[in-house]
Amino acid sequence: MDDLELLEQVNAVFQALIAEQHASGQAGGDHFARAGANDRIWNAQQKLCLRAPEVFARYYGNPVLAWICTAWLGPA
Repeated sequence: MDDLELLEQVNAVFQALIAEQHASGQAGGDHFARAGANDRIWNAQQKLCLRAPEVFARYYGNPVLAWICTAWLGPA
């Protein structure tokens, strides 16, 4: 699986979560824009992990993300 395919899988999960929020009437929106201007998935990492754990692990196991975190937060 290449990186683009992984991103498409993550996007598919997020799009499904947003569609479910809209269908249930629980679309919370975002406090940074007017109502209905965009969507927000609260607890997105948790929901991605529960919905597609293998996708979550591959996405967040990316070494580039670890480098970014180390650069921002410093070494462990």
